[in-house]
Amino acid sequence: MIRAFVLFFLVAFGISQAHAGYVVKQVRKGDQVFAVGAAKKNIEPYQAVLVGSMPRFLPEGAPPSEEMIETVVYSESQFTQLLDQPGFAVLNSTFTRAEWVGSEVRTITQQGPPENRINLTIVGDGYTVAEKEKFFADAKRMTNDMFVTATFKSYLPLFNVYAVFVPSKDSGISDTRRRDTALGLYRSPANSKRAIMPGNIPAIDKAIALAPVAADYPILLANDDFYGGLGGQYAITTRSLTTGTIVLRHELGHNFGYVGEEYDGGYVYRGANSSPSAKGSWAQWALNNNVKTFEAKALFGDYVWQDLRTPYIVNFKMPEDKGWSFGLQISSVGWSTPEDVTVKVDNQTLTLKGKFHSDRSFLYPVAEIPLAPGNHALSIKESISDGDNVLSFARGYAYPPSYDFTPNLIGAFPTFDINGSTNYRPTHESCLMRNMETDKFCSVDQENMWFRFFSKVELIDSLKVERGVNGSVAEVKTPQLQGLEIQWFKTESSNRTEISEAKNQTTLNIPSEFKGTISVKVRFITPEIRKSSDRLTAEKSVNL
Repeated sequence: MIRAFVLFFLVAFGISQAHAGYVVKQVRKGDQVFAVGAAKKNIEPYQAVLVGSMPRFLPEGAPPSEEMIETVVYSESQFTQLLDQPGFAVLNSTFTRAEWVGSEVRTITQQGPPENRINLTIVGDGYTVAEKEKFFADAKRMTNDMFVTATFKSYLPLFNVYAVFVPSKDSGISDTRRRDTALGLYRSPANSKRAIMPGNIPAIDKAIALAPVAADYPILLANDDFYGGLGGQYAITTRSLTTGTIVLRHELGHNFGYVGEEYDGGYVYRGANSSPSAKGSWAQWALNNNVKTFEAKALFGDYVWQDLRTPYIVNFKMPEDKGWSFGLQISSVGWSTPEDVTVKVDNQTLTLKGKFHSDRSFLYPVAEIPLAPGNHALSIKESISDGDNVLSFARGYAYPPSYDFTPNLIGAFPTFDINGSTNYRPTHESCLMRNMETDKFCSVDQENMWFRFFSKVELIDSLKVERGVNGSVAEVKTPQLQGLEIQWFKTESSNRTEISEAKNQTTLNIPSEFKGTISVKVRFITPEIRKSSDRLTAEKSVNL
């Protein structure tokens, strides 16, 4: 195993502009490290650069794994040396191509050269040979859901997406009944709509390696019609038409941004969207760069997973100060109509907001319910006995009169972990890392993902010059991002000047008599980024 003498620097986007680096996924437990994947990229660091880390498996409502999954960028020479270390056998790399009888690989979208793009690989589990076309249709639908709608739309030019079919003997995944599937995905706990765990990790890694290039982020797609998933080493979701995309974009939010949770009652609160301090770390997005704090109190919070043939009743106490309001979050399974279940505070029936269907939902009542100080009771009871009304969780809050519920407002809002300790998040309910029913990230999460992506992708794909009798033509190729600024420069006798007439052009005509250096500088400008970084600018040169 590789020991702790390997020196890492926690630098998210300070990588040099050289070439032929390797982005390595590695698992760390204590001082032991082993590699699970590697991808050759256009970026080479001066030293090993830890781009980010998170628990290897991050299930909902359960402790995360002790193992960490890390993404590290190594130079080519460093990577070569690491391959000789015990435990660093690369299972999913540019050097390894697996074989699997009956498998098939298709490209869903190709936005540029794999060595300068983020490569997603979607692998299906629980799809039989007869369901192969169903899998590819599901993979295409999920990709469109992510990149055509608002969630990841602006990032699409940085991505390639591949789909890998591997045949399963049985259709579906293991739950209360075990099924014989290619990857061995299974529900945990059984008969719940929560985590889906990786059962056969060697088979999973072998399937991922069927893709034409190494996966930066592998996605496992379960042939199951109901909610479930996992974040960490793999983003796992189901093909559910109602909740599959909801789960996937949330799990990819973890994996893309190396962030923890924003909802309450969890275990992992870390990264750009979490702060132990009420000051936060996102002042650039706050009004007048002032992160205002909005405190609240957690009154109760249970992962109950209770069949509502037995009513759920909880007593709680509002603060003694006047003017506080009560808020409630509910997650349900099987509430097909608003009439299936009755939710009351004392004798007041609450109006739920959200989607009602047989799958899992996240239902929020009215934002503020004025309640007097003192003791109260919440009751959630089945009204229509159709055999599938389950309460997943219920969480109650008390908000002071000064609390601001304004959508997208950036401040410091309290988040309560499994032990009741307080962290802070950037918005009230305006990020899908907290509110599963929204399709957008808050501005803090959006910006963070840009920088994470630019730790693996350069703004310039290539600079090439085609020479001719009457002169030469230089051409720069870039990701097709909105907001690129292109500048050309010429250097003669150490005198560098901008060629202003070629601004924002991808080609440059060069006279045959020119002798010197031609340079192109590309800068990325977007309202989704407010921090400065060297990674937002790239430059390449050619001597003539």
